[in-house]
Amino acid sequence: MSAIAGCTRASARADVERMLACIAHRGPAGRAIHETDAGTLGLAWTRAQAASSRILQTEQTAQDRARTGRLAQATIKADGILLTRDLPGIAPLYFTRTPDGALYFASEVKALLSFSREIRCLPPGHHYDGTALQAFSRLEPQPTLAAEPQAIARELRSRLTDAVQQALDGNEVGCWLSGGLDSS
Repeated sequence: MSAIAGCTRASARADVERMLACIAHRGPAGRAIHETDAGTLGLAWTRAQAASSRILQTEQTAQDRARTGRLAQATIKADGILLTRDLPGIAPLYFTRTPDGALYFASEVKALLSFSREIRCLPPGHHYDGTALQAFSRLEPQPTLAAEPQAIARELRSRLTDAVQQALDGNEVGCWLSGGLDSS
């Protein structure tokens, strides 16, 4: 359960450190903060891995992961910021504006409370560039399957097995299901 926190303010390391401290339980393995002229981004992670590989991703990788789940991302660019939340809504992402107009964001509401009480949740399958929300994908109703239940069960098992194999990262040998969306 990793976490991100940041803002569209340069040299805001102290603010981001304070936000990460509020959600320290989400990243006991380590933290990193990346500062640019356009903003400050913090990351906390649960497993040992190089911080740079978690902070810097290609845009295509981020888009692919956002469609398949488990991603809340902030990309700070020279011309602003782009917040992205996964299509199924597994990874939470919240944002707010300070009275002077700076955008703050984090994986949990409590990391933002010292900056504003008007906190919004980024909807699943959306980008936010600091001014407008934009859907990049939507879950659409599908027609009822006409196949036999046993054939549907075999196909579902095959797809779930493939998804788990793709999601395994390194030495993982098990998983924890929370009873939420990922368990259903």
